[in-house]
Amino acid sequence: MSLAAILGHERAVRVLRGMVRLDRIASAYLFSGPAQTGKKLAALSFAKAVNCMDDSPSRDDSCDRCLSCHKVDALTHPDMRIITAEEGMIKIEQIREIEDFLSLTPIEWRAKVLIVDDADRLNLAAANAFLKTLEEPPAGSVIILLSAFEESLLDTIRSRCVIINFTPLSLKAGRAVLRSLGRDIGDAHLRLSMGSIGPMLSDEVVSRRNRDFAIFEGLISGQKLTQWKEKEEMGQWFESALVFLRDMLCLKTAPEAVFLINSDKKRQLSDLSKTIDAKTLVEVYEKISGLMNYFIFNINRSIVINYIQAMLESSFTQHPSGAKKNRG
Repeated sequence: MSLAAILGHERAVRVLRGMVRLDRIASAYLFSGPAQTGKKLAALSFAKAVNCMDDSPSRDDSCDRCLSCHKVDALTHPDMRIITAEEGMIKIEQIREIEDFLSLTPIEWRAKVLIVDDADRLNLAAANAFLKTLEEPPAGSVIILLSAFEESLLDTIRSRCVIINFTPLSLKAGRAVLRSLGRDIGDAHLRLSMGSIGPMLSDEVVSRRNRDFAIFEGLISGQKLTQWKEKEEMGQWFESALVFLRDMLCLKTAPEAVFLINSDKKRQLSDLSKTIDAKTLVEVYEKISGLMNYFIFNINRSIVINYIQAMLESSFTQHPSGAKKNRG
């Protein structure tokens, strides 16, 4: 895909095409933004544009037809390398391998291209080793870091990169992407995808949300629920719970539901939020968000669900601020 064909990221595409047209290619970039919003696709398209064999004057994009472009599409170009996390992190051994790759003269291209996916997963040793490469990048190399958590990268790494920001796709852009892929989904599914292409293409988004919402309602009402089987399953529920709370806060300020993510659950969310005020909603949100920071440890899921149940049941059964209690 050419840069021009990328939908929903007009500003980022305009900046990248301008660099190609002016032949002002930096040695290092950081494509920053939420997961599954098209950063990797943009990195591959940029690599194609930088090294396309089309020599037309003032060219600012790839031709999408030459042998070089086809090799990028097939991920077989000898002058391009993509590295990803192994066992949850990018290790120093991988950095040493890419140092060897970048030190060699390009075989076909003018510049060797390295794409580092989930760059925020560099462990400390790997990050420090990689910093040396960024400080003295080999001639004829372009390094593109991809990250959904830019703040997790070392400041010294970020400062050596040209930062290109990617934002979640709007509902309109999401629809356009789906049309280009010959797909169509309901409004609820599209909103639940929150601007990420991966969830838009998943058949499980709505059903998973429904399961998470059933658990959320059950915990508030004090029902005994099945324990989460895996830590990942628990983490997914926590992410959903934060969105439910966020939507309840929206209903407190904008009852018309224009900004709701779970728009098809407006009635249920409105009913749940009647017994809790905005201040307490924020407090619950902060507690759940803070608890998620401990998920990197081997946390006891049984203790977590008991704590969450007690907190939600207590918070949602109190009277909203200013409400008159029934004195019978």
